Amino acid sequence: MVIQLNMTDGLGWRKKFGVLAPSTNTIVEPDFHAMGVRGVTSHMSRIHVRNQDLSSHEKMVRLLDQLGDEILFAIDRVMTAGVDYVIMGMSAEIFWEGLEGKKTFVKRLEDYAGLKVASGPIGCQATLASFKVNKIGVLTPCQPVADKMVCWFFNDIGVEVLRLKGLRCPTALSIAEVSEDKLRYHLQELDGDDMEAIMQVRTNLSILRLADEAERWIDRQTCDCNQCGHLVVCVTPERHPGSSVGVWKTFTRIFIRSNNSFNVVPADITDNSTLNNAEFTSAFF
Repeated sequence: MVIQLNMTDGLGWRKKFGVLAPSTNTIVEPDFHAMGVRGVTSHMSRIHVRNQDLSSHEKMVRLLDQLGDEILFAIDRVMTAGVDYVIMGMSAEIFWEGLEGKKTFVKRLEDYAGLKVASGPIGCQATLASFKVNKIGVLTPCQPVADKMVCWFFNDIGVEVLRLKGLRCPTALSIAEVSEDKLRYHLQELDGDDMEAIMQVRTNLSILRLADEAERWIDRQTCDCNQCGHLVVCVTPERHPGSSVGVWKTFTRIFIRSNNSFNVVPADITDNSTLNNAEFTSAFF
């Protein structure tokens, strides 16, 4: 008698995510582990950052240029783990040159990896669509050139940036060193009754816990890039069976609300016309 075994990963028996992150990023990995879902595992692959200086327009552009081939090398490494999906744990490249820039960049990675690719900006788009948010405040650690790209992206998806606070962190590593007190101050500074949500748009800025706290005193959706990127791949049925997002209930109302059905961007995010087309249901565990 032949016994056939279902050969699945001991811990990642639902899905295994390959996460691409800059070598300087110390936040996205612990954030993803904090949002861990039973049966879903995240496996980091580092993108080598040789020069992390972000102190000027030219140096920011130079940093992005140096990452081109390094991203592909990171994909090569993580694919050896037999991952099912790739998450881009770096948002600058996805925001660059608006919605069309996002499409071009994501397609390049998907063609290379042979897998679907998600990211924080894609998750931000899905989150804003699910809450029907059109006016936001934005917190970034970046220089003006990168902030301009963020506004371009949100404008392309029909979301108006009413206020933006760029912290202008001088290096990639220094982004993770911004204190919670400073972040709290700037969230309050951004807040206003004219907006519907506040977005934090960089993967190396630690705001996951603070975003949950902030919703209690500003009474509006407060979203973190890592939170949105992880959520959109964990609970979209087209991607995989998902899990009970009740395990995420401490990380802002987007996790709590996703226990119900609501409209969200489908698995293949193509253009703004898709934003209200797919019913998103979390029927897990």
